Amino acid sequence: MTTSTQKVSIIVPVYNKERFLRDCVDSLLRQTHTNIEVMLIDDGSSDQCGNICDQYASADSRVRVIHQANSGVSAARYNGVAAATGDWACFVDADDNLPDHGIEALLKHSDGYDLVSGRFTNRDWEQGKELPIPSNIQEIGDKDGHQFVDSLIRNSRFQSLCRQLFKMDILKKNIIAIPPQVKVAEDLLLNIQLGLHIQKVRGIDDIVYYYNIYPDNTINTHPMTYEERVYVDAFIEQLIGQDPTYEEALYRRRLNFLDLGFIARKGILQTPIGVFVKEKSKIYPNLRPRDKVLSFLCRISNDPLRSILWSTYKQLQKRFGKLFRKP
Repeated sequence: MTTSTQKVSIIVPVYNKERFLRDCVDSLLRQTHTNIEVMLIDDGSSDQCGNICDQYASADSRVRVIHQANSGVSAARYNGVAAATGDWACFVDADDNLPDHGIEALLKHSDGYDLVSGRFTNRDWEQGKELPIPSNIQEIGDKDGHQFVDSLIRNSRFQSLCRQLFKMDILKKNIIAIPPQVKVAEDLLLNIQLGLHIQKVRGIDDIVYYYNIYPDNTINTHPMTYEERVYVDAFIEQLIGQDPTYEEALYRRRLNFLDLGFIARKGILQTPIGVFVKEKSKIYPNLRPRDKVLSFLCRISNDPLRSILWSTYKQLQKRFGKLFRKP
């Protein structure tokens, strides 16, 4: 099957985004790759989004609409995937846009891969200008599924589901509904879940997505709380299970959790190390005792030094394994 004949399902959760929705859908229908279906999942919108969705479905046979009671973005995506009929799928937020060539660019590089991601730009919605993007989250090149998940855990990869093309059979078999108490990390958790079942990933240099930034979008109105971060990290460890290949990435995520200031907001970073370790154990009750040996790492911001200390620790663990066993 050539790329031109492959069908792409574009899944768009829609909730009270009427001022953005037409621009979004218009950008999808302008795609240079025309073999698409646009799945608009109206998540119980209280504005005119439901009517707008129906208008597009009446005007263009490629548009399909699902109306559901308000259940959240994760449920909307889940239901969209279940109803989709494409060979590939991508997710688009109702307040964002795709460049005309976005789907075509991703699909052109899809042969032999389970996921293809592209670059993106942020755009100030009100001022109509592009915003700078950190260079460390523009991933280009080939990776395997393990590297993909590892980079997500370490926060070295952009966590959004958008600007990615997923092979549909993997998506249908492995998508999960993220619990509703997760408000701003649904994408991270679902990316990790899917990454555990992916073999090959490619990142391309083309810009394939436009994120619109405005004062009342979710990132600005609902920053992640301390308690949510604890819940999300516990969920990640549940997804990963006992796979030892992610051990270092998970530990580094715990360290970064402290470094990013969540504990600092509780006013304990300058307290004696004993209190610090006790608080750390409360946050991660499933930490093994040997982690406490490395608690002082939480105060080290120099990443190369951390790498050296981790390497030293692993050598000690290999040589004196019994000292690190869980009692």
